[in-house]
Amino acid sequence: MDFGVPQSLIHDPVHAESHRVVCHCLNVTEHEIRETIAENDPQSIRGVSQACGAGAGCMSCHRHIRRMLNEHVVQRRMQMVGETHATEPACAGQPSCGS
Repeated sequence: MDFGVPQSLIHDPVHAESHRVVCHCLNVTEHEIRETIAENDPQSIRGVSQACGAGAGCMSCHRHIRRMLNEHVVQRRMQMVGETHATEPACAGQPSCGS
């Protein structure tokens, strides 16, 4: 039975996941939503909807969009912490360091 899914996606679950339709009303994929979040840094589902249309229909995808927004915030915070640690001196936080 052919469901219209290319064979290459069946054997590559990561790729298939990113091309999974999340917003069925407007046919918006997970990849498109994540790309929109990364490029536009929307703060809400409404912001995502304004940028790519996802979530503007029946709203059944809102929980998925909210999860992606939350994941983006966590990734951004982790990057900021990593950048902060990279610029601190090796003895930062030690009372006898550099005094």
